[in-house]
Amino acid sequence: MGDAGSVRADPDPIIVLNGGGYGEMRFTWSTPAAHAEIHVGAPNGTLMVRGGSQGTAATGAWVTNGMTFYLQDPDNPDPGSAAATLGSIAVAVQSR
Repeated sequence: MGDAGSVRADPDPIIVLNGGGYGEMRFTWSTPAAHAEIHVGAPNGTLMVRGGSQGTAATGAWVTNGMTFYLQDPDNPDPGSAAATLGSIAVAVQSR
């Protein structure tokens, strides 16, 4: 992965006041790659969003504690592989 890109979540941790265990957040990413995708759970997991080298995207209220999101280079010859991973983030959801 190295310094190929960055992905941030806001807020992190996600504070859930209703005790439901599901949170929502906004991603911000930046990478020198021309295109980027965010996948849920694995480099080849469910596609959440496609975009350019920089962008933002919001989730709905479905994020769970420890869920990992992967910033992938879809132009890589094997876009769902670890070699195409530009960055990743595991988020925390805390109930209060």
